[in-house]
Amino acid sequence: TRAAQQVADVFLGDRLAPVPPAPPPPATVQLAEAQLAAYPGTYRLGPGQYATVRRAGNALTAQASDEGVVEMVARSDSELVVPNSGPSLIFRRNAAGGVTGVMIRGRLAPRMPDQGPPPRALAEYVGEYVSDELQATYRVELANDALVMRHRRHGVITLTRRWGEDFGGSLQFLRSVAFTRDRRGRVNGFLVNIDERSRDVRFAKVR
Repeated sequence: TRAAQQVADVFLGDRLAPVPPAPPPPATVQLAEAQLAAYPGTYRLGPGQYATVRRAGNALTAQASDEGVVEMVARSDSELVVPNSGPSLIFRRNAAGGVTGVMIRGRLAPRMPDQGPPPRALAEYVGEYVSDELQATYRVELANDALVMRHRRHGVITLTRRWGEDFGGSLQFLRSVAFTRDRRGRVNGFLVNIDERSRDVRFAKVR
């Protein structure tokens, strides 16, 4: 890239406009105690994808699923941004002033209840699951107090609880494995979400 720019300077230098100065960085503000106390929580970006906002002294940090913790800076009392070209988070409130979600890249990520559902015993998910659509079978097992899936071609896949009964798989095409239950509360299958085009692929529990 640098060599191409140097060639352009030689042949077109007298025709090119001067390089405009870099814009100044956006102004930042210090969040008030009300915002520092109200914004922390878990926000659902999509199936198997969540962002957790935490307080760190007089600042807020964000951590998305399987990513590190980053400290955000505030552009206003409702907009925070992840430095170095990260996304902007614009917090939304309802009429009563409660934080209901956050806008990220033009999409609303709803806020999850502060008190999440109590974790279910992992043994409830153990069993064999089949997808008639994909003609695929997965075996869910317990291994060292963790939940894993076994497949004849993909081997052993570790599952990590994201929220409630929504788990993330260690392989990319198992971004979300959300277990479902029947009216009696028994696990009867799970839904797999991969991306915007491949979603809600159902696997029924057969044994």
